[in-house]
Amino acid sequence: AATVQIQLKLEAASVENESAIARLLPRLNDAFLRDLYGFIPRHLRKEERLDVALIKDRLQMVGDKVAGPGVIKSVLVQAVLENPSR
Repeated sequence: AATVQIQLKLEAASVENESAIARLLPRLNDAFLRDLYGFIPRHLRKEERLDVALIKDRLQMVGDKVAGPGVIKSVLVQAVLENPSR
């Protein structure tokens, strides 16, 4: 077991998309958490460290499903902190 913290930013493709993303933030947050809750344990069984590029791609895919393609220009992973349990 471990605690993982991921800090990210969503880049909007336009000003209109920025307001759409702001409205969808609760749904996006829920979708991101649900996806990563299942993905990260499986990933860490195979790898020692989290693959930031893979997480970025997964979150982009999830964001496109929730917001629609092209609304989120990019998911920027700013920080990843892994704390193994004691």
